[in-house]
Amino acid sequence: MLPPVCFGINLRLKLTKQERYMCLLEPVYNKLERFALSISNSGADAKEIVQETLIASYQNFDSIKDEKAFLSFIFTIARRQKIKLYRRYSRETPVEPESFDYLIAPGSSPETAADISFLHTAITKLGENEREALVLKEFLGLTLKEIAVIQTTTIINIKLRIFRAKKKLEKLLK
Repeated sequence: MLPPVCFGINLRLKLTKQERYMCLLEPVYNKLERFALSISNSGADAKEIVQETLIASYQNFDSIKDEKAFLSFIFTIARRQKIKLYRRYSRETPVEPESFDYLIAPGSSPETAADISFLHTAITKLGENEREALVLKEFLGLTLKEIAVIQTTTIINIKLRIFRAKKKLEKLLK
């Protein structure tokens, strides 16, 4: 829940940098965590991506001209942090199955949990750009325009990546 100070005011005029940052971060933090988990191979890598993203986004927070662009801003940084992380590691590590437990809602039936686990295993077999575009659109609800900014490509390419990802998933899940 947002602090009461965040509602109905101009964030630039009334609050400190830290307060403005926190007001914009809080509503998107869970999406950031899920995105980091979806683009990483383990829970530990996801936590590192989130931590580095928070540091970098706070340090560069003053560069945002329009606070409506904060979501794209923070997801772009997360994507770049993931690339930095994997450059450090010369080899890929396998996905830890327990890293998907975070995405399963508490109280879900065992069948639902198994379906989600199966889906995530299939998603990890997609190409990096296709997987990322699919997760951003279908799981996190970002617009095509926001995804295009994050992946630094055109909306048409994003549509194509999502289409291909869905077709590959369809084959993998049969």
